[in-house]
Amino acid sequence: MADKKDKKDKDKDKKKKKKDQELEKEVVLNWVKTDDNEEIFYEDEGQGPILVFQSGFFGISNIWEDIVKELSKEFRCITHDNRGYGRSSVPSKKESYSLERHADDLKNLLDHLKISEPVYLLSHSAGCFILAAFASKYPQLVKRIIFIGGYMSGFTNLGPGMDDFSSVQKSLELKSQRPQFFKQLGLKTNLAQEAAKWDSAGLMNNGPLMLGKNLDSSYPKITVEVLLINGEKDPAFQKVEGVDLKGSLEKSVTIWMKDVNHVPQTENPSKTVELIKKNLCIVEVMKENIYLTDFFVFSCQNTYEVDDYIKSFPSLYFELPNDLKFVFTYKDLFKLFNDRL
Repeated sequence: MADKKDKKDKDKDKKKKKKDQELEKEVVLNWVKTDDNEEIFYEDEGQGPILVFQSGFFGISNIWEDIVKELSKEFRCITHDNRGYGRSSVPSKKESYSLERHADDLKNLLDHLKISEPVYLLSHSAGCFILAAFASKYPQLVKRIIFIGGYMSGFTNLGPGMDDFSSVQKSLELKSQRPQFFKQLGLKTNLAQEAAKWDSAGLMNNGPLMLGKNLDSSYPKITVEVLLINGEKDPAFQKVEGVDLKGSLEKSVTIWMKDVNHVPQTENPSKTVELIKKNLCIVEVMKENIYLTDFFVFSCQNTYEVDDYIKSFPSLYFELPNDLKFVFTYKDLFKLFNDRL
């Protein structure tokens, strides 16, 4: 009887250990040294197609944690703290900050991880400026882009009384004021409070270039497909006309999320994950025993806007569960067949 009990206990311990191991996700925490001798903190989690995240003025990787938790089950998710924020270096000199410098930091990170193939890129808010600079300088590394809360240029989108950085600075000078500044944009309280921990030098040096830059001429240079995810309550799109990126991109699809402000990935993470997955093609279509994956998906639901360029091609429709309908252009499918054969 004792032997049976011991065996039962051992089996129980093995099962518990296995369950604990399954629940414990491996997260790599590390720093990479840049070519100008600064350190960038990054996290590398999951396996699968590579999805690289780029934060904006709220420049820490924590802003992605709600959706990385789910996306890392199917993607290799790489996040980092921008220079001047969180656990990354905070250079004191103003000349150490520029959009191009942030773009080079991202390139240094990919080089460090030995990633040389095109990757999926996802940014939030002013992070779209960094990705625009990155795509312009390193187009060979860009597979597809998702802009969350991205817009044309900076200060004019922040509302009355915030038309230059000096006015924004007044809301950020005192550490006690910073959480409220970010909370009004839809950020959760626990995340907004992180801003009170930041070194002022990084925040004040990043501010003018992230909030004041006008990249009207850079966006048309992006030739890959771009998904735009915006909140219907985002002040960036309510206060000023002409800030939507849609008209400046060659190939784009815009998704408006109801009851969402400026931070969809924390305000409604489950819906944001769903949209990202569908538009990064975690859908397999079998045709003549060939599984076609990794091509752009356009939803035909009424809540989505499909650009005229997609309508100019004959389309092939697939009915999917949950009353969702996706459209793939014959042009895309033809290219995929040729690539796969």
